[in-house]
Amino acid sequence: MPLPIPLHCIRPNTQNLGVGTGFVVRSGNSKWLVTSVHLVSGLVNTPANLSFFMSVSFQVVGKNVRLALQTGISGRYSIANDPSDGMFFDAMSVKLSGFEAASLAAYGFYEASSIVAATVGEKILMTGFPGMKLHPKSATSLGAVVTQVEGVSVAVSKAGQPGLSGGPATTSSGLVGLVQGTTKTPTEGLITSLLLLKPILFS
Repeated sequence: MPLPIPLHCIRPNTQNLGVGTGFVVRSGNSKWLVTSVHLVSGLVNTPANLSFFMSVSFQVVGKNVRLALQTGISGRYSIANDPSDGMFFDAMSVKLSGFEAASLAAYGFYEASSIVAATVGEKILMTGFPGMKLHPKSATSLGAVVTQVEGVSVAVSKAGQPGLSGGPATTSSGLVGLVQGTTKTPTEGLITSLLLLKPILFS
């Protein structure tokens, strides 16, 4: 079973750290780190503006592994914007070099082909590092039930928690997506489905 990855998002010109979770997805011969866009922007809803990603990097908590979102003048991350509101969907991928993929090998990976749709009434497991700050801690899994599916948004019966964002959300059938946060109802959680975003994030 693939493991979640504890992440700090290092932003330029600030001492504030975005703290959350990521995981690795493999498609063909390539691997990507997947996490939430709001871990970078610090916003619940992120406008489709690439300036949020300038000079940002992800640090694996407790490891000497740092992944810059840009190499040279080009970005190596993929995101998608929602045409209905001009915001980014809350999912992003960072393509890993061979060296980076090897440094994260102990965490394992999900196959892109294992990404599935969510079904209302289905049990779902959210895994990550709620409550994590500057130091590593053990991963926690939170069980819930899918209550609504609308496009890439999947509502579940339990709210997400700080630090859990970006973590994998899985069912008995496979990987559904990643933890986003809470719905407008504070007791319900929100997951970003990867099925529709897969062609953009893993190509």
